[in-house]
Amino acid sequence: KKSSSNSLGKTTLIRCINFCLAGKIEEFFVDNENKKVENKTVKDFLIQNNINFISHYRDNLELDFFLSDYNIGIECDGLYYHSFGLSIRDNKTKNDYKNKHKIKKDFFWKKGIQVLFLREDEILDQIKFKIWGSIIKMKIGLIDRKIFARKTEIKIVSEIDKKEFLKNSHIQGNCISQLNYGLYYEKDLVAIMTFAKPDKNKNYQWELKRFAVKPNYSIIGGASKLLKHFEKVNKPETLLSYQNLRWSIKYDFYIKLGFSYIDY
Repeated sequence: KKSSSNSLGKTTLIRCINFCLAGKIEEFFVDNENKKVENKTVKDFLIQNNINFISHYRDNLELDFFLSDYNIGIECDGLYYHSFGLSIRDNKTKNDYKNKHKIKKDFFWKKGIQVLFLREDEILDQIKFKIWGSIIKMKIGLIDRKIFARKTEIKIVSEIDKKEFLKNSHIQGNCISQLNYGLYYEKDLVAIMTFAKPDKNKNYQWELKRFAVKPNYSIIGGASKLLKHFEKVNKPETLLSYQNLRWSIKYDFYIKLGFSYIDY
């Protein structure tokens, strides 16, 4: 039986049992060792890839790591101190903590610095951190394998293959979708784009749910090729999507694909 990155870990199970037996809520979320481990994991990755960085860079607001050669900041967000649950303890609203990350991202963006926000659980998960490593390398031009989309073939991706590919290639993992198109290079699935009927905004006919590329690969023109194929085959009147700004620059990906900005 194959293991899954979404399975419940032993440490988490023990914390759940402890909390049910009248343990403190802080003991469920906080692990003093994890902050050290997650920072060391990111630090070791940067060193292994010969990426220069400044630890605890401060310019009014602080970044855990600043890649000064590339104007990239990295934040390692612990689940407790960066969760909405903390707002109850501090008598603050959820928006106080939700906006904290937005304020930091906007502050540094005005200075030409893009900030990536890595969660503790993603850093400690080998699969998720491999994806983050690929994202970081993509941002600074260190991707191992580059393929032009014209050299790939479009095929429908099965539900099983989609689930496995997204688990290993997208931070958010699998999703519910009705249409899955993939780019294959020498019979190897290297990129995928999935579509579904919107579950929230019913004013749109379709929603682009996921676009993912195999870690440490760059498929030049891949997103455009897949989107054009979807439009040619399905002729959608309207198409909606959402961008996760934890790893993306505002709207850049979607604007290049012809989308119009709605809300931030």
